[in-house]
Amino acid sequence: SIVGVYHSHQPDELENRIRKIGGQFYGIQADLTDMSQVSGIIPRAVEHCGRLDILVNDAGICPRGTIFDFSQEDWDRTAQLNQKVVYFLSQ
Repeated sequence: SIVGVYHSHQPDELENRIRKIGGQFYGIQADLTDMSQVSGIIPRAVEHCGRLDILVNDAGICPRGTIFDFSQEDWDRTAQLNQKVVYFLSQ
């Protein structure tokens, strides 16, 4: 069983591949920049699968541009997703 978290496009191709080899897939739509949504991901995964054996924490962003174009909002959004979300999902 695999639980996949996605933002706006459900990973249909991944789901089809998993089902084709006999696995189960459960998709959770969430905005990882919203901590109120992040806190519900693990409980929903456990509710669906019964337990959680492995967490692949691979969401991240890297805004492109020069250091002079990188705003405080860009920094906060990047740190939120790349550090805070990773930490609290792992917790």
